[in-house]
Amino acid sequence: DIDCSNGKAQILVNGGINYEWQYSNTLSDTHSANPTATPLQTTTYFVKVSSDNGCSLNDSIRINVLSKPDYEFNLPSAFTPNYDGKNDCFRVKDWGTIKEFSMYIFDRWGQKVFSSTNASNCWDGTFKGVNQPTGVYVYIIKANTLCGAVNKKGTVTLIR
Repeated sequence: DIDCSNGKAQILVNGGINYEWQYSNTLSDTHSANPTATPLQTTTYFVKVSSDNGCSLNDSIRINVLSKPDYEFNLPSAFTPNYDGKNDCFRVKDWGTIKEFSMYIFDRWGQKVFSSTNASNCWDGTFKGVNQPTGVYVYIIKANTLCGAVNKKGTVTLIR
């Protein structure tokens, strides 16, 4: 089983020398013993395995694609940018493949203190190189993921 945040599965087959897979549009290689499957919905893949003595066997594998509701995209409620290597940045984690992304963070007066269109970037608690004070900050995150559109608004506490 896979879900939309990890949209691929490695299929492993053995016992032959030639492999012919169906549904080639969601397999990395239709003649491989271990193709990567990237289905967008539950799919049954069929393979014909042939041996070196001319024998063949047909088999199948079903890859279930499970949906992941929006509420499972968790964000921390606080972070501590004290440079100890633990919880130093506020960021998106474990959202899988993100096609489009934007994150904005505002202070209590509505001034934008951080923005990014790269999901790998994180807010380190600074604005223009200056450490921001302990407090509650507002974030807005919009993303288009394999799981669908994500629109998150909330608060994060910066603790110094």
